Amino acid sequence: MDPFSTAVRSALTLGFTASGVLSGTNIAISLGIIPAILPAPKNLLIQEWRTLYRKGSMIAPPFALFAFANLAFVAYSLFQSDNNGSCWQGIAIAAITTIAIVPFTLIFAQPTIDKLMAYHDKKTDLSEREVKDLVQEWSNYNAVRAMFPLAATGVGLWSALA
Repeated sequence: MDPFSTAVRSALTLGFTASGVLSGTNIAISLGIIPAILPAPKNLLIQEWRTLYRKGSMIAPPFALFAFANLAFVAYSLFQSDNNGSCWQGIAIAAITTIAIVPFTLIFAQPTIDKLMAYHDKKTDLSEREVKDLVQEWSNYNAVRAMFPLAATGVGLWSALA
């Protein structure tokens, strides 16, 4: 039995594509968009950041979940096949690495997000420097977050092609 059935190949392609798009989007935000908006005055900057954050928070989690589900399906399918080798292990690692973006965000980036949202909602006052520093800090966390799906794509492709 060919462990790479059409369903498995399709799920593998979809999982890697979603993971790659997620990584690329986060890299573009941290390396392109944030540096472009950072010079703005704090009130404009917080509006731009909030819009970017809200749109990203509606797009990124479904992409991470979609990539995880497809890669987990592939890993499970390969594990169950008669001729699976160790390929399934790398794909399983890729699935877990992709979804690891969620706890990383909640543990590390969420306090920064909370501070920025509190300022946006006028619950606290921050200086110009504090707002810019917090947006840059969020951008740094976002760049690290981009490495999870990037690593997942690399590990998964390596395992699938090996």
